[in-house]
Amino acid sequence: MKNLIVVLIGGFIAFAGYSQDRPKPEFNLVGITQASYRWNDPSLQKWEWILKPEVRFDFSKKIRFYVKGRFYADVTDNLEMGRSRVDEASRFSRRHLIGDRSEWELRETYLDLDLDNLGFLRVGKQQIVWGETDGLKLLDVVNPQNFREFILADFDESRIPLWSVKHDFMVDELNVQLVWIPDNSYHDLPELDHPFFPKSNLPELGNSQAMFNPVNKQTRFFKDSEFGVKLNQFKNGWDVSLNYLYTFDDFAIFGIQSSADPGFDLAVTPYYSRYHVIGGSFNKAVNSISLRGEVAANINREFGTLDSFDFPSNVTKNQLSSAIGVDWLPGENMFSAQVFVDKVFNVKTLFGRDPFDSFLTFLYRRDLFNDSMTLEFQEIHNLKRGDGLARVSANYFLLSNLELTAGTDLFYGDENELFGQFTKQNRMSLGLKWGI
Repeated sequence: MKNLIVVLIGGFIAFAGYSQDRPKPEFNLVGITQASYRWNDPSLQKWEWILKPEVRFDFSKKIRFYVKGRFYADVTDNLEMGRSRVDEASRFSRRHLIGDRSEWELRETYLDLDLDNLGFLRVGKQQIVWGETDGLKLLDVVNPQNFREFILADFDESRIPLWSVKHDFMVDELNVQLVWIPDNSYHDLPELDHPFFPKSNLPELGNSQAMFNPVNKQTRFFKDSEFGVKLNQFKNGWDVSLNYLYTFDDFAIFGIQSSADPGFDLAVTPYYSRYHVIGGSFNKAVNSISLRGEVAANINREFGTLDSFDFPSNVTKNQLSSAIGVDWLPGENMFSAQVFVDKVFNVKTLFGRDPFDSFLTFLYRRDLFNDSMTLEFQEIHNLKRGDGLARVSANYFLLSNLELTAGTDLFYGDENELFGQFTKQNRMSLGLKWGI
């Protein structure tokens, strides 16, 4: 990782010296404050303050350098009580804690190079977004995610940028994207006592006393790197992509063995397993209707299950996920519906989910008052378990750079299911967003 950072900084200095003109910095700052009040357990769930400074240096029309930071503070300290762990991320990508309630991080910093006929190169800490789906992810797994608020935060905010290299270039009419990621960072999950800890994913250990060991992480710079390629072409109105990613599962797998310590029955060691993602997406618009879809085959992925003696164990299986969606835009309205289907093959039981799963999502959005106000309703519903999430939100621009936001998030279903486990976190929110 140090090598990549040295290359990035060296390139920045070299191009700064090479540029005939002085770099022209452009500064932007976005401020956000939002408070959320729990319905079921009347109290403030959070009152966060966020500052997002961004600086862009234009050395020439073909050379640009970006730095994007974020300062975060939660007055209530009810989402991540106390001083949180940040060791899921690499040393160069993690959040830097300031006491128990504040943090800062270098969100993104990258160098953009226009190489003319050789394409476009981006080197540095960045987000790489794949896929066509909303609400749930199939191909958008290049970057890990911060689950401090489960999936309630916008993906652009919760996605964890990684130190990586992305090269886009054309071969005839085919756009090729090559990705190299030497950054060993994974999902940033809440701790056991935090409101959005996903307890439904834990293995059933019964009355056994378990000793949890530190996570076994990969640290080799080249051998543990992730690699990807995306082929994309637009032809006859169809936007089609083929994707491949050799990656690590950003959710840890629990290795469970009998404990050598007489004070414990079991020893639990989380680790990250490697697998292949092969898939693609399509999108076609006809007048006011768009049809889109996505498919992802996860090859040799590890899952937690139970063996013939009902003891927790891990198995390597193949998984196929697919989605199809329709968007309709009549006037100032947008209607969107998606169906997700997911299957893990040759296994009877899994921790935290069924081998076969399906979801239905619905989104309605309407623009009002010459686009100064937006109303939105979104629902994610599990067709098999019956649990889900419903969200209502409204955004109104008081000024061109001052936005008022309001909304409510409602989980429903059995407390042992993916969404139902968070019914106590149902909330209403009010916030402001401004920029300079």
